Amino acid sequence: MSCPSASFCVGVGGPTDSGSGHGYGWTYDGSSWRAPVVADPSSVLVAVSCASPSFCVAPDLDAGFTTFDGSSWSATKPFDPDGVPVALSCLSEHFCLAVGQEDVDPSLATFVAAAWVFTGSGWSRPMVVAANAFLSSVSCTSSTHCVAAGGTEASSGPVSPALVATFNGSKWSRPLAVGQGFTLGSVSCPSPRFCVAGAGSPGDPTGPGDVLTYNGSRWSSALKIDSAPLNDDALSCPTPTFSVVADVRGQVVTYDGSSWSSPQHVLGAASMVTLSCRSSSLCFAANLGAKVYQWRRSDGSTT
Repeated sequence: MSCPSASFCVGVGGPTDSGSGHGYGWTYDGSSWRAPVVADPSSVLVAVSCASPSFCVAPDLDAGFTTFDGSSWSATKPFDPDGVPVALSCLSEHFCLAVGQEDVDPSLATFVAAAWVFTGSGWSRPMVVAANAFLSSVSCTSSTHCVAAGGTEASSGPVSPALVATFNGSKWSRPLAVGQGFTLGSVSCPSPRFCVAGAGSPGDPTGPGDVLTYNGSRWSSALKIDSAPLNDDALSCPTPTFSVVADVRGQVVTYDGSSWSSPQHVLGAASMVTLSCRSSSLCFAANLGAKVYQWRRSDGSTT
C-alpha cells in the first residue's frame, strides 16, 4: 500500500487462490475505498509505490511492472525473465528504484541481490548489489540517496547476516552486515540521516520483533521491541520523530524519536501485511483479508 497524500492511497495484491494469476488494485479517495479491479491480468502484484495520485508502479511475480495513471491500470510485459523485483520506491515519473533478486543459475537456484532503475523512459538492466543475497525493501529520499535492506542466502552457514546497501544515483555501496542470525524485511527512511529497518518477518522468525535505526553515520544494534514477528511491509516512518511498525498479531509499536512504545492492540486484527503513514497523525494498515484500518493519532481512533 502507498499513500502519496492524505486523500489518496493505492493497495495491490492478489487472490488467496494464487492459481488465478490476477493482480488487483484498490484506490482510496479520502473517504472510501473503491472495489478492487484487475490491474494485471496475468500475475499477482507484490508491492506498490506512488510518487503522486497520477503515477504509481507495482511489480508483479513475473518481473513485469504495472502502472496507474490516476484513472486506469496498464500492465507491461516482463522486462527481465530472470529478475524477481519485490519492492520499489518511486519519487517521480522520472525515477523509481526496484530491488529484489536476479536468478543467475536456475539449475542451482543461485541468486544475487539485484536492483533496477526507472528513469522515465524504461527500466535499466539489473545491477548486482551483492552475491548470494537478496533485498526485501528499499526507501529513497532522493534519486541520489536510497537505502535497501535484506540479507544473505543461508548457504554460508547457520548464521546469516542482515544486510543494508545504499545507492547514490549511479552505483551501489558495498553491502554492510548490520546484524547476525536474522534478515531485514523492511526499511523506511524519512531523511538521509534517519532510517528504521525491521527484522523478524513471518518468513524469517529468527529475529522476532527486532528493529535497527540509522542516525546518518551508523546503524544501531538490533533492539527487540516486540515478542511477535514483524511483518515485511508493515513499517512506515513519515518523519524522524514518528515511526510505526505492525506485527503478525495486529499489534503496533510506535517510535517518537527517542524511544519505542510497548505493543498496542489498536488495530483489532491479526496478520497485518502492509502499513503506510502519510503523516504522524494518519496511517493505513491492511490485513490478509484485504480489510483496511485507518488510524488517526489526534484522537487515537481506529476505523
